[in-house]
Amino acid sequence: VHVAFARRNKVPFVYDVYVDAVTGRVLHKLPRVYTGTPTSMGSTDLYGRAVTLQVTQYSDGVLLQDTATFPSGEILTVDGSNNNNGYVVASTSTPIPDRTGVSVHDNVKRIHDNFASSFGWSNWDFATRPAGSGGNLLGVGHQGTQLNNAFFTTFTNNGQVWGSLNFGDGDGTVFINTARCFDIAAHELGHGVVAGTAGLVYQIQSGALNEHFADVFGWLMDQEDDLIGEDCVGPQLQ
Repeated sequence: VHVAFARRNKVPFVYDVYVDAVTGRVLHKLPRVYTGTPTSMGSTDLYGRAVTLQVTQYSDGVLLQDTATFPSGEILTVDGSNNNNGYVVASTSTPIPDRTGVSVHDNVKRIHDNFASSFGWSNWDFATRPAGSGGNLLGVGHQGTQLNNAFFTTFTNNGQVWGSLNFGDGDGTVFINTARCFDIAAHELGHGVVAGTAGLVYQIQSGALNEHFADVFGWLMDQEDDLIGEDCVGPQLQ
């Protein structure tokens, strides 16, 4: 029997209950509400650096999902080459094996924190404009097939509007993995700021300004030089 009901100020009661058909005795209750605990763990990024990731511990594993940064909402990183499935490991002592996923998750979190500390901007709920506080951000590694680009977009899932940052692996000639570039990630989340404020139409002059402001945000986050994406260019561009 599937039993489900809401409870005030508590998570809902949702169980599959197994009952003895003869005696009516409850034999087993299988929970269908999965709660997770925010925690942290170490892994290695695309540069071989040890980084600390904000993740969520569930009863059956650890998901590359930051449920601590936002008061409500999350930062979730998924694998575009694996049907956008999340990255899961058995425990926090088992590093995330895909360094692209590690870099995407780490970059999005650090850029979010920079926007909050430098500009007081923590508005990533794109259901309204101006964007509301909190929100949900999705990072997608391995976007497409040898995609020489990265991009920002929004989508709606179960009534919630998400901001999505998508990073191609490059073809190895014009570009290499765009998830390597911190300023590209900052540029793309800069598009999120534009989408959540002025909402500049992506065409002609307003489209050029949209790209310009995203470039400025990218540079403000990574001021080692005046270039955007220089760490992701392939041998043909170099």
